[in-house]
Amino acid sequence: MSAQRLPPRSDTPGPSLDPNRPLFDLLAIAVACLLGSAIAGVWLISMNYVALRRRGAAWALRLAVVPVLAYAAIHAFGYAVNAHGAALAIAALIYFAILPAAVYLVGDWMQGAAIRARAAAGLPARPLWQAVMVALAFVVLAAALPLILMLMFVVVGLVEAM
Repeated sequence: MSAQRLPPRSDTPGPSLDPNRPLFDLLAIAVACLLGSAIAGVWLISMNYVALRRRGAAWALRLAVVPVLAYAAIHAFGYAVNAHGAALAIAALIYFAILPAAVYLVGDWMQGAAIRARAAAGLPARPLWQAVMVALAFVVLAAALPLILMLMFVVVGLVEAM
């Protein structure tokens, strides 16, 4: 019978404790959700996965969750446009409370342990201003998207008229 070989011990930190790869903390994710949208919060979670060297998980999150959140946001916007009274309140509740709270809870569930381990080790988080910039980028994108779609319809109409 031979003795089992143990893997060599490494003194290098795991990806969650690498001081050169900071993560967004849960506050940053919540701020991005409230200022930008739930999609901005999901984007920060995916950026954390990249910092944790889990690029596959980052892209899976972006490709699976972002379209669902975009659909929910469009639905909430549709309610708000055609809404009166209670329907407008429901749309606001969905967009400003339920979606951000869900993204915050998912972020805590997926990465809360790594974020708390970094904080306990005294490692810095990514600055809050970076989360705000990501949120603002999504606000600009959301504002520009209707204009882009409108221009596309105008161009298609001009081409069909020729």
